[in-house]
Amino acid sequence: ILHEVGYVRTGAGAYHPAVELKNVGTATEDMGGKLVALANQHSYEFPLGTPDTLVAPGEILVVHLGVSGQDGPLEFYSGAGTFRDLRAMDSVSFHAAQPATDPTLLIDFVQWGAAGGALEGAAVTAGVWAAGSFVDSADRMPRGSLASFDEGTGAGRWYVDNTGTLGEENAASPFVPVT
Repeated sequence: ILHEVGYVRTGAGAYHPAVELKNVGTATEDMGGKLVALANQHSYEFPLGTPDTLVAPGEILVVHLGVSGQDGPLEFYSGAGTFRDLRAMDSVSFHAAQPATDPTLLIDFVQWGAAGGALEGAAVTAGVWAAGSFVDSADRMPRGSLASFDEGTGAGRWYVDNTGTLGEENAASPFVPVT
């Protein structure tokens, strides 16, 4: 599943967008040929034929978007200039294969800031999203993340997590005291 969408800090004032995936199943998954898409405008397809794409149950994989680096187990890089920054209203989807518009190939989806993302219809048909829903990201800081609980579907599974835990287990949803 999509597990977190946000930014990785690489130095003082330096950040790049990233997507975290988590194997919540009971079997090892091969990510080879699967893809992550940003608003159906940019996509990254995992390489085929490498043991680096194997994700065991409970493991977390990070795809670094728009930067170059050395691919390895649970860590992949899309290449410099291949993705844009995340926007206040945006979406990310996870697919078994191309084309991203085919709902039978859509595995997971999240959109924030507003409804009506490019692949919302496919996500609704796939049964992973409710039409017209979105994650309220008003409290998301400029380089903050959206994180998910491991269970459920749709916008209710997601929360703003400004701590940026990409590559790590997500923290519990922040507690806001009633005053």
